[in-house]
Amino acid sequence: MPGTALGAVPRSAVGRVIEGYASETSALPGDTLHFHVSTDPAAAYRVEVYRLGWYGGAGARLIGCTPSCAGSELGRPLPVPVIAANGLVQAGWPVTDTFALPADATSGYYRIRFVLLDGRDSATYVIVRAPAGDQAAILVQVPVNTWQAYNGWGGRSLYNLAGGVVQANRVSFDRPYGSKPLIGEYPLVLFLERQGYDVSYQTDLDTDSDPASLLGHRLVIVAGHSEYWTQTMRNAFDAARDAGINLAFMGSNAAYWRARYEDGGRTLVVYKSGDDPIGDQSQRTGLFRVVDHPECELIGIQHQGGKLNWPSGDYAVVPSSLDNSWFRGTGFDTSSVVRGVVGVETDTIPRAQSADSSCGNKLTVFFHREMGGDTFGNADAVAYTAPSGAVVFAAGSKRFALGLADGSLLSGLGHGLVDPRLQRFVSNMLDDLSARYVVDLSVALSTTRAKVGVGRTFKVVAVVSNGGPDPASAATLDLALPSGLTFVRVASTAAKCTITPLHCALSQIPVGSSVSAVFTLRATTRGSHRLTGHASTLIATDPRPASAIRQVTIHSSPAPEQETPSQ
Repeated sequence: MPGTALGAVPRSAVGRVIEGYASETSALPGDTLHFHVSTDPAAAYRVEVYRLGWYGGAGARLIGCTPSCAGSELGRPLPVPVIAANGLVQAGWPVTDTFALPADATSGYYRIRFVLLDGRDSATYVIVRAPAGDQAAILVQVPVNTWQAYNGWGGRSLYNLAGGVVQANRVSFDRPYGSKPLIGEYPLVLFLERQGYDVSYQTDLDTDSDPASLLGHRLVIVAGHSEYWTQTMRNAFDAARDAGINLAFMGSNAAYWRARYEDGGRTLVVYKSGDDPIGDQSQRTGLFRVVDHPECELIGIQHQGGKLNWPSGDYAVVPSSLDNSWFRGTGFDTSSVVRGVVGVETDTIPRAQSADSSCGNKLTVFFHREMGGDTFGNADAVAYTAPSGAVVFAAGSKRFALGLADGSLLSGLGHGLVDPRLQRFVSNMLDDLSARYVVDLSVALSTTRAKVGVGRTFKVVAVVSNGGPDPASAATLDLALPSGLTFVRVASTAAKCTITPLHCALSQIPVGSSVSAVFTLRATTRGSHRLTGHASTLIATDPRPASAIRQVTIHSSPAPEQETPSQ
């Protein structure tokens, strides 16, 4: 589709000449966006809505404008709010403009330009999600929490910043951006879309509100600098990995601070000095490695702190990993170096640990930057395979994506760090981790007794087999109990089950192998009861789905029959 480079040019407005924000952090196709725009002094402006992407190298595509792409409306100055007693800055401006997203809008990063007639502009961002049921192979999580953590508009952020910005313990999404997000993400978006990957996007808040949204995708990517997570987000990623969903952390310093939301998700709260007054320990904010579990248990590596004063640097290939298939066709050899893709806030293997056991994970280390220690700027790009079969990749550097595409149209800076060898390495990795596997699942159900007395228990054995050609990860078994039968217990080393409904997550099933579970049930009424078992997996295609459904009929009578009691 044709692109429009104007949608990706850097902000040109200075001060409060024109600025604005959106009521929505993310939206669905067909939703209406609500904008809050201030011009100081009063001036004519319009709102232009762009989707960011490759678009033949243009970097963006114009979706529409309000009031029109040739028209304008008169803006007026809106005040910078008084800082609340708790340090919160909420603009609180009225809605000045609306824009209806097309019903067929493509999921992605949408850049909203607020433009004066002389061309000066500022921008905000809305992420358009895919409709429910649209399961792209790759899901990208956009780190909007971290965008706001570093946003100093109104004099407050989660940091002491230049220009008199003072650290607070909460920040609002209801305000313009005083800084530029996306620098580490835009090159990744360009690369993914230029290569034609099947991809959709959602924000931190979307993962928090619907943790199961990570499931059903083959690969979930964490884009850029994703430093601030809620506990629900962390739990969602742990669960996705444990269900066989592959993960790729394409920046560094991810899942570092545990945060929580207030005001319906419009306020991000983080107490960094251990003085969070909340009583619920599961919501208490702070470093994940202090209040919950270290990041490296999920990511494999983690940010180790330090003075953060080291310069940008290079990644050297780790020779022992060159036989990995992700290096196929790259041209990398034992002396190869990738220039300029390592910056501050790197991730590495923590001290006193090793690649053989980094937070319990056995790592393959692909690239390394040596600076003399984990707190002096060491960096590693790694991967490990979880017990579920999921593969987790971590880039170890916020600048890693600069080697994939040149985001100069958005940043205003041409970094010149694109490396075709790294592009091929990442393509190999993404092709592998996002591939839709093919499995052939079959279910067999058998019972210890086809006839049973009312009130008595009996056993049903369920066996799920995989004919291949790929291993079955994230497989499940659902047992539909008809009225007249109730669940008592289940025995299995390969299934973790919930009772209502009777749903079991299965361990990985290699090709030609099977897993089993023994269900103890009780007959509660007389009659014939048909029990149905259904095996499936969200991350693979099954060419013969009918073989994954089986039924068995149990006949119960009012007079108890002689049988061996269940143990």
